[in-house]
Amino acid sequence: MKHHTIICTFCCLLLALLSCKDQADGSGAGESNSETVALAMTKTTVEDAVATLHTAMVEKDGHLLELLYSEELTYGHSNATLEDKKTFIENVLQGPFDYLDITTANQEVSLFGDTAIVRHIFETTGMSNGEEVLVRIGNLQVYQRQADGSVLLLARQAFKLP
Repeated sequence: MKHHTIICTFCCLLLALLSCKDQADGSGAGESNSETVALAMTKTTVEDAVATLHTAMVEKDGHLLELLYSEELTYGHSNATLEDKKTFIENVLQGPFDYLDITTANQEVSLFGDTAIVRHIFETTGMSNGEEVLVRIGNLQVYQRQADGSVLLLARQAFKLP
């Protein structure tokens, strides 16, 4: 189980680095300076994306979830379950866990061109099988800025805290 989590985390980081390489190889060439500034990824835009994503999960806003996740999303849970975009959204909307609130602690955002890596402690209260459940896990997320300036979640891996 531990081995699987390490492999998933490595894959998330590899995806982030490959995205940075694409940026360094000249993708985005031909953009004017004003377009580059207007569409630049900042820590604030990433923090806003994280907060919006959590709000959409609590409010079960399927339309907003569709807009926030990359089509290539890989979503890893702390029990090593992996989901794609469609499965994850279905589980948020109709699954056995109902998010009541989500907060983060110790959040760190690192920017690499059009890619951001976010680490935080994910804390949520939810309902599962009629009982209130508290969840506190570590979380690694990879976000990528799109050509239109939107910031999408590309990969997420949760892990159990010691």
